Amino acid sequence: MNAPIRFIPVYAPRIWGGRSLETVLNRTLPLADEPYGESWEISDRSEAMSIVEGGTWHGSTLHDLWEHHREELFGPGYGHLDRFPVLAKILAPEQTLSVQVHPTPESLKQYPGEEKNECWYFAGSASAPTELYAGFLPGTILPELVEAMEQGTVSTRLQRLEAHAGDSIFIPSGLVHALGAPGLVYEIQQNADTTYRLDDWGRTDKHGTPRELHREQALACMQSAIAAPGLRPAGSPDPIADTPWFRVIETRLAPEQTYTPGDPSRFAILTVAQGTLSCGDQTFCQGDFLLLPAHSAPCTAGAHGATILITTVPPACP
Repeated sequence: MNAPIRFIPVYAPRIWGGRSLETVLNRTLPLADEPYGESWEISDRSEAMSIVEGGTWHGSTLHDLWEHHREELFGPGYGHLDRFPVLAKILAPEQTLSVQVHPTPESLKQYPGEEKNECWYFAGSASAPTELYAGFLPGTILPELVEAMEQGTVSTRLQRLEAHAGDSIFIPSGLVHALGAPGLVYEIQQNADTTYRLDDWGRTDKHGTPRELHREQALACMQSAIAAPGLRPAGSPDPIADTPWFRVIETRLAPEQTYTPGDPSRFAILTVAQGTLSCGDQTFCQGDFLLLPAHSAPCTAGAHGATILITTVPPACP
């Protein structure tokens, strides 16, 4: 049987980041004075490529495995995809992210980029719920939105939510959104990295320079007809995301309970949201991501149980 694959995280400094990856998840961050906002956990992208840590494939990139061991490790039905189709991250904001939107298929006809659908699972914060904005308030019309963009008050036109540990939300392309702080968020998304910023809260970098805004492109992407989504509460039986590109579900395992993949012929990504998970001679803790290859051995929850997120990709993935 194939053993689970662990990757070396790629840590990304962000203007809105901090040190919670270190203080909450006990990660060792590369530099002591950088505000790290993201950890790219499973990524087949040239700018942040995942490299296997330990085991049979130690030192291989995710793209190498996808190119040369696709059916062996990932299963049948993915031959039409040039890259591994999913990108998995941890977001660790200490300030609110920019008000932003991701391209839609329609907007890509006008502006180059990549469509990006994503979901967030809130790992929680010890001090307060995590604030977020998602979707327009009812009755918002385009002229009002353009005026708000010019005045830097876009957030006043958006639905504001508060997320607690275990809550989740699906963010489709075209939906204006912003992630607040504090807290940790597990993000599963299409393998894409195009974001258009409408507003950045007046922030500047250490040189006093504001980040670039992309209001013209954002207007081409925004889908005001998309209903403002609600949060999926912790423990809900509903999927966190169920799309043509990926499916994410939450599963709670009792102490010592075994998890066996629903389709052992294909891979899955497991995210340990709470507790511990043992797979063979490897143990995974809160915040760990593992690639469970096709035909892998079962995994077992630790003495206090485990909450895991299971990400699968349909073979007909676009």
